[in-house]
Amino acid sequence: MTMTHGVGIYRFGDAPGTLDATWSASSMSSPAVGTGRATGGPEGRFAGAYKITYFEPDGRASETYDLDIIPNGDVYTLTWTLNGALRYTGVGMPDGDALVLCYVDPGNGESGGG
Repeated sequence: MTMTHGVGIYRFGDAPGTLDATWSASSMSSPAVGTGRATGGPEGRFAGAYKITYFEPDGRASETYDLDIIPNGDVYTLTWTLNGALRYTGVGMPDGDALVLCYVDPGNGESGGG
């Protein structure tokens, strides 16, 4: 079983309560960077509950996840769920207007955007 892991950066979007994402994952067939858009969060801060849709490097939409970003001291804990099932967990560190993060598939062996 191959465990998916990856990295990402979230930045505040132009619209209130949005985050723009760039990401890359070990499950990609070749090194590349995808994008994403999170909506429904609070204005001006990372912590919150979002809906996030990711896009593959070729522009195709991937799945839409429920994303929870929870403050944990100087870092953030992130969880992505799909249809109520935990798909990815991660940790992020703020860097100015960006949240730099890494994530991992917690053991279900399935791959996807993140």
